[in-house]
Amino acid sequence: MKSRAELDKELDKLAAWVPKMLEETDEDWQMEAFAAEADPIRDAAGPEDMENVWSRLQRILVTTA
Repeated sequence: MKSRAELDKELDKLAAWVPKMLEETDEDWQMEAFAAEADPIRDAAGPEDMENVWSRLQRILVTTA
């Protein structure tokens, strides 16, 4: 499991990557591309960080989609 700081850093990188991915990836594959990057972050979260990670992932989807 990763620390909250490590998870937040990875989530920040994911959020920065999403606009580029949306430009470069066919619409049919965008959610799959997002999931491929988001799943390892979610999987690295401990129980105490899961709500934070889930919330951040949802915000990334809402604000960049």
